[in-house]
Amino acid sequence: MLLAGVLSLLLLRAEPDACRLAFDQGRQQFNERHFDLAAASFERALELCPDAERLSLLLQIARSQLVAQRASEALRTIERALRVDPRNTAALKLQSDAQYLLGHDEAAAQPLLAARRIDPKNPEFPYALGRIYYQQHRYVDAVPLFQEALALDSKSYKSYDNLGLCYEAMGENEQAMRSYTQALQLVYKDHPDYDWTYANFSELMMKLGRYDEAFQLAAEAAARNPASARDCYLTGKALLKLGKWQLSERWLKRAAELNPRYAEPHYLLAQAYKKQGAEADALRELDQFKRLASSQPRERR
Repeated sequence: MLLAGVLSLLLLRAEPDACRLAFDQGRQQFNERHFDLAAASFERALELCPDAERLSLLLQIARSQLVAQRASEALRTIERALRVDPRNTAALKLQSDAQYLLGHDEAAAQPLLAARRIDPKNPEFPYALGRIYYQQHRYVDAVPLFQEALALDSKSYKSYDNLGLCYEAMGENEQAMRSYTQALQLVYKDHPDYDWTYANFSELMMKLGRYDEAFQLAAEAAARNPASARDCYLTGKALLKLGKWQLSERWLKRAAELNPRYAEPHYLLAQAYKKQGAEADALRELDQFKRLASSQPRERR
């Protein structure tokens, strides 16, 4: 009896340590981007930790599954979390993210509407809902949601950026430029890695034939995110429009290297080579463009 009591005491002491060990391991694996391993570690922690930790661990598992591109599994995990707390806004946001990744836009909107009712002062929910409406081409519905997010957080640079996208899609280019400019003022110093506004603004300037400005914006985007094939492509495209064929080649080749399935850089490379009289190189790039374009699946978004 005494031995059994001692063993029970030792087990009780060991369980919190095992729980913490599994949790810390999962967190480290997540930070190191080993998302499948992180999900497994958090699952193990779920078995070892007290019931009071159940909800937070389920959310950790769901996040790991989501970034591991296991959206269907993440959705099932989130449903488990919502059975613990149906009004948990973090779980509702994750549920929306999973549905969005699965291509279920209408289903993705519903948890955000619920989260917005539960926590009407959180700017994350109108912003995320606005993003879904933008992807559905519901620009008129998306605009007030981004404005709501900005009313709640005046430094929401992503809301300004997406307002710019909406106004641009609606043909309101002056409004779009104002929104992009406001986003740039917020990201210029405080978010040095954020390149999206620069790239989006560059595309608008390209459409308007303002190629010098388009180049400057695209080059800044590429400086902020050298691994972005899109940013390199836009820089090369602006240079091509400015008649700088050889300079454009370097950027377009870099875009193609960064994303070997990206067809558009090859099309512009063909133009650059043709302008320089390199007909064989132009034909080669045009063939590559046609091959990639024919095998490239149509993007849903």
